[in-house]
Amino acid sequence: WFYRSSLYTSKVIKIKSEYFSSVNLDNKIPIIVLNAPSRKRDFIRESDLLKKYYSSLITDLKKSKNLIIWGMSLNSDPHIENSIKWNFLEGRSDNRKLLIISDNPEEHSLYNVSINNLNVHPMNVAHFHSIDELLSHVIEYIKT
Repeated sequence: WFYRSSLYTSKVIKIKSEYFSSVNLDNKIPIIVLNAPSRKRDFIRESDLLKKYYSSLITDLKKSKNLIIWGMSLNSDPHIENSIKWNFLEGRSDNRKLLIISDNPEEHSLYNVSINNLNVHPMNVAHFHSIDELLSHVIEYIKT
């Protein structure tokens, strides 16, 4: 099953797989694929829209100096975790920052990655009194 959701309208459309390939590529509404983690990569290979999204993710990871993972364990998204490892973490000599924001950032699968020129920083949401306080810390960390 695929769900298309809009942050602005809270609209969710359930799309059966046989109709998914006909979804408009230019539509800006985000798509969430709910399926077994082992099958998600296959859906990306089979969908022009998801291939386009995934290709953009890879390009952005290769160019980025900062990556913020906010509240996502990536346990259900091994394809995303591997893409981060292969395109943001490994094989690069430039200085990069990985910021993991969650209620247990030290338990994140990418927290203990040991790679030269990578600064991994956990932020536990429980240590902040408001979203404004958290955001100001995120901005300050990225600036340094």
